[in-house]
Amino acid sequence: MWIRPWGFKEGCLIGAGLLVTGWLLQITIGEIDWSLFACPVNIIVLVLYIAGIVAMHCLRKRVYIFGWMSHYTSAVSSLLWVAGITVVMGLIRQVPSGHPADMLGFSRMLSAWPFVLLYIWMMTVLGLTTLRAGFPFRWKKLAFLLNHAGLFIALITATLGNADMQRLKMTTRIDNAEWRAMNEHGKLIELSLAIELKDFTIDEYPPKLMLIDNETGRTLPEKAPEHLLLEEGVTDGRLVDWLVTIRQTIPWAASVATEDTVKFTEFHSMGATYAVYLQAINQKTKTAKEGWVSCGSFIFPYKALRLDSLTSLIMPEREPQRFASTVKVYTEDGKQVEDTIAVNHPLNVAGWNIYQLSYDDTKGRWSDISVFELVRDPWLPAVYTGIIMMVLGAICLFVNAQKRKPYVVGGLTLIGLAIFFCFIVGIWISLERPPMRTMGETRLWYSFFLPLAGLITYSRWRYKWILSFSFILSLVFICINIFKPEIHNKTLMPALQSPWFTPHVIVYMFAYAMLGAATVMAIYLLWFKKKPIDSREMDLCDNLTYVGLAFMTLGMLSGAVWAKEAWGHYWSWDPKETWAAATWFSYLIYIHFRLGKPMLYRKALILLLISFVLLQMCWYGINYLPSAQGVSIHTYNLN
Repeated sequence: MWIRPWGFKEGCLIGAGLLVTGWLLQITIGEIDWSLFACPVNIIVLVLYIAGIVAMHCLRKRVYIFGWMSHYTSAVSSLLWVAGITVVMGLIRQVPSGHPADMLGFSRMLSAWPFVLLYIWMMTVLGLTTLRAGFPFRWKKLAFLLNHAGLFIALITATLGNADMQRLKMTTRIDNAEWRAMNEHGKLIELSLAIELKDFTIDEYPPKLMLIDNETGRTLPEKAPEHLLLEEGVTDGRLVDWLVTIRQTIPWAASVATEDTVKFTEFHSMGATYAVYLQAINQKTKTAKEGWVSCGSFIFPYKALRLDSLTSLIMPEREPQRFASTVKVYTEDGKQVEDTIAVNHPLNVAGWNIYQLSYDDTKGRWSDISVFELVRDPWLPAVYTGIIMMVLGAICLFVNAQKRKPYVVGGLTLIGLAIFFCFIVGIWISLERPPMRTMGETRLWYSFFLPLAGLITYSRWRYKWILSFSFILSLVFICINIFKPEIHNKTLMPALQSPWFTPHVIVYMFAYAMLGAATVMAIYLLWFKKKPIDSREMDLCDNLTYVGLAFMTLGMLSGAVWAKEAWGHYWSWDPKETWAAATWFSYLIYIHFRLGKPMLYRKALILLLISFVLLQMCWYGINYLPSAQGVSIHTYNLN
């Protein structure tokens, strides 16, 4: 140990030292208060930090540790520790500020000293590596510099700029102007602008009929609940063993109590509910029931139809398709702006981004209030600069990974992919939304992209066996969907109705397919190949990983931009985002390890397999984690 040149052992020990130091600081002085870094403190810290990195770069030949920190062993070591603590963060439910956290900071990791110290180490290594590669400048280093410098700029400005970000919540009523908003600590803040709510509208999906268990109240069947969507023209349908026939539909109804039952009549006024009169016949027992079913409203109670001692037919509350507020904004300088604010369509006025947050869900479409989130982020241009650089770097990474060889196309594979794509488009049209919401729907895309990844691999690097492997793996996912079918739901929450939704998911699925192909190659080389591993085969793993990581980076960045547009923040460390970060770091470890130790084939392949395990946790494993239950908006339907 500590004999020059330093290696992974010294790096791991430094990480352990930072971890222990962080725990001691956490126990003695408590967690980090990020509000202390508000302007101008964050600017001073940023200037001093960059000056420190530049000084370390200049002294790298005199002070050994400074030079070592721009070496690949330091990069791999720091990434290992950061990936590890990020995995821990993904396994433990995180509590928001203002709620009690554990002594060591595991439940509020973003403010915990161990997490911050390890990230500072990684950022310092990143900065020193960027300086070392950038001076003198060479065009062949452009992709490297874009990725590293872009990541450094995005992370450092987003972290230090967070203290200057203002997030306020404002509740407005129709025809009333409001100029006060509440911060996260419950303090009322007077603003230099006022918002007058002129109108609030909700577009709702058609109502649904579902079966519930009378004892438990759970929807049936429990593992894959079925529903009958009451779209225009729908008069009958089947729920489990019950054949349902609609006799009368009243979209605007009021309940009227009679001597022995409740009926519904036309009611075109506030609080009207949706009601249907139907008949249900059990196909096995031939039992018949008929009566009214309604979803109710804030005025009228819901009405269920009891079919037998075990089962009832209900109509859940209607799901919002879109909700929006027409507002007039008054600014301090006398400017008036009238516009409509909806989810994914914020309004920018006087340096504030105004987001549609919620409404009075007890009244639903009759809500007379609208809740907005106002966000001011002065560091936004700097963060976007880093993101744009990373996008360009990811594109360069994809281009550079492709070896230009004669293009040979598997005709049958292409025909099969074309037919499969037509099938996906057909589902898209029938659902009237992109088929990307549930786990089964994402498996369709993965099944499509796996053969495509195999075809690209074969055409670029001439490995015929990859076509068979990718085809078989794709067939496995198709069979899962066939033998475990799911009920496709046309409804799509407003936040997902964004132009970013489709490219975000498709890019991710292609990344998963390419990284899956790299994993298949790694398994083949480790356990099935009889001859020794050669450099050409490792180059294939590298190229597949480069392409997969490039698309994964594009997926993460597009998700960050989408989140900023929809909710006002780039990254919220949602469990899905946390595992995505851990996965991304893990593949970076593989790449840096390969660059530093190009002859250690088997160790590199094991790193590739570990990375793929993290990828599976990121894709569907979080559905089963207690830390994600009821917290993550990214959890898929488990069908």
